[in-house]
Amino acid sequence: MISRRATWVGCTACSIVVGALLVSAGQPLFAEDTWWHLAMGRAYLAQGPWLEVDPLLFTAQGPPAPASWLAALFLHVVESWAGFHALRLLHVTLVAGILYAAARALLRASGSLAFASAGTAMFAAMSGYRLFQLRPELLTLLFSIWLVSRIVDTGSESDGGRAPGRTIAWTAVLLCFWANVHAAFLLGPILLATAAAGLALALGVGERSSECHPDRLKILVAALALGLLATLVNPTGASPHLLYFVAGEETPALGGIRDEWARFPLWDLPGPTCLRARSAGAQPGYSFWLFPSLSSPPCESAHGGTGGPARLSTRRCSPSGRPPWPRC
Repeated sequence: MISRRATWVGCTACSIVVGALLVSAGQPLFAEDTWWHLAMGRAYLAQGPWLEVDPLLFTAQGPPAPASWLAALFLHVVESWAGFHALRLLHVTLVAGILYAAARALLRASGSLAFASAGTAMFAAMSGYRLFQLRPELLTLLFSIWLVSRIVDTGSESDGGRAPGRTIAWTAVLLCFWANVHAAFLLGPILLATAAAGLALALGVGERSSECHPDRLKILVAALALGLLATLVNPTGASPHLLYFVAGEETPALGGIRDEWARFPLWDLPGPTCLRARSAGAQPGYSFWLFPSLSSPPCESAHGGTGGPARLSTRRCSPSGRPPWPRC
């Protein structure tokens, strides 16, 4: 029996942790991925989810997979119509919804306000790093909790008498939406499959109760089958389902685009030695790229030849015309 004092302490501690987390989530945006999703959302709004090239990386071999295209599009629309303050409000709303769903699920499972408060505080503390960031994975957290608390216990005494067909339909709608907002949507079918497997095992060993009934198994299997079909309604079909099997094998390494952020080696480019600028438009002592239409006469290259685009030294020259350091 939990005392009233313990319940009060648990609720107070939970309120402090949750309040601090909501204040932190409402601070100015700082997650790097948020800016990436905003930029991709602008591209999706202009071209749709089937991009031909990567709009952000010049050397990328192709466009990024549109796993979160709908979430990125929504974030861009909110920012365009209402500004960054609206994004901050949206962030706080999502985090509050996740914490409320977690607290309600824990309260239904334990039947104790003290345990639910303690569990919610622990969940908020452990997931704070993810909740601080405005990213599509917030929807995965929300949908996972909702699926566990509302779908997995379908047909039990805590179900509230909801019609099985309605539950199955809402599960399919949820998974279809989930498949277009975050790549971790397969957690939904995995949760349903785990619940169905556990129930089938319990029925196989002869367990019979209101929580362990063949009708519940039928509902879960039907929701799983229809939900998997619904997840195919996304820009790339079954490709997101196979990423779990090819990740690390066919996924391009970040080294393929490392030059996007590398320092441009301007002073180490191959070319002629340090020469004084001979064109009228060039300033002596500085380096320039000279094109045929702008240079007169053409400069001598490192090999002694003339003609073609002349490239002067990429370093300053000394007053004597000789480089004060080794040649390029």
